[in-house]
Amino acid sequence: MRNRDYIESINELVHVAAKEAMWEAKRLKVKFDLREGKDGKPYKHYFETEIFHEAMRRLTLEAGLRDC
Repeated sequence: MRNRDYIESINELVHVAAKEAMWEAKRLKVKFDLREGKDGKPYKHYFETEIFHEAMRRLTLEAGLRDC
């Protein structure tokens, strides 16, 4: 697969993962939690972002675009 085709294939999945993450996050009572960052300062960890990345990983694996 050419690099451009690969990128376009990945980009097509972004919308699917974003929609899935939005719907899953809406069901949660808590949207984020405070965590300690590398610098020791707290930051907001948003669950929608975490769900999005999990969905992208799953979708790219299912599409055969990634192998791990």
